Amino acid sequence: MGRESDGDPITSEDRNLLRLVANGHAATSQDIARLLGVSRREAGGKVRVLTAAGYLGVRRLEAGQHHYEVTVAGTAELAANVTSYLLVQVDDRVAADTAYLLERQDGITSVTVHSPGCCCKNCPWGGDHG
Repeated sequence: MGRESDGDPITSEDRNLLRLVANGHAATSQDIARLLGVSRREAGGKVRVLTAAGYLGVRRLEAGQHHYEVTVAGTAELAANVTSYLLVQVDDRVAADTAYLLERQDGITSVTVHSPGCCCKNCPWGGDHG
């Protein structure tokens, strides 16, 4: 996944890494690679982006290990990006199955199946995404 196109150098995948560290699930590069399912080299690239942005602090341990902590700026970044809306188009035959699977993903706060021409007054797309 590349960098965000709107000029934001931090991707949602990068924020997921920040969340892992902030929640105490990942403290070393080996933890990060394992939890994200990527190579240590790829994890290192993500860590470098977040460190350069000032969102992760690094403490060097013995034997070439590093311990990562979310900085104050990283905490502010997570607080500013609590919710993202996804518009996922699927065939109506699998809409309910897709919603069922999404509801069970960590971090997803709500899933609603919308029909074409949605007119929900609370719809984040203004009721016009059909």
